[in-house]
Amino acid sequence: MAYTLTYSENANGWPSFYSFIPEKMIGMNNSFYSFKGGSLYKHNSNSRPRNNFYGVQYKSTISGVINVEPTIIKKFKTISLEGNDAWDCSVYSDLESGYIDKDWFSLKEGEQYAYIRRRADDDTFEARSAQGVGSVSTVDSSVITSV
Repeated sequence: MAYTLTYSENANGWPSFYSFIPEKMIGMNNSFYSFKGGSLYKHNSNSRPRNNFYGVQYKSTISGVINVEPTIIKKFKTISLEGNDAWDCSVYSDLESGYIDKDWFSLKEGEQYAYIRRRADDDTFEARSAQGVGSVSTVDSSVITSV
């Protein structure tokens, strides 16, 4: 798949990849425009569907890279999103995978927040906490009863 890579003089780097190939791009008056086939397109407009470029609808994906300490196993338990709406989210690492349904997010302090749940078909338990065990109904000294 081809991408458009942009350079920012303010950031002194390459901050964005775009999944469309314009003839020309420009930012002006807090709006982003591109040209394709001799036509002008305004991006981030509420009058057109999101992630639709030059009449073609695309799916949105975000890939994050977290590798601050590469020799330490990381346990990701939650995710938070800044925005008005949440969306279905799949989370993968080299050791495990998880899933969040958009309905599992709740708004906390202005951010969409949810716990990452293990996939139903994943029966490996290495490097995991006891997530997804169930809901506790009673605790009687050393005995926990789940529903």
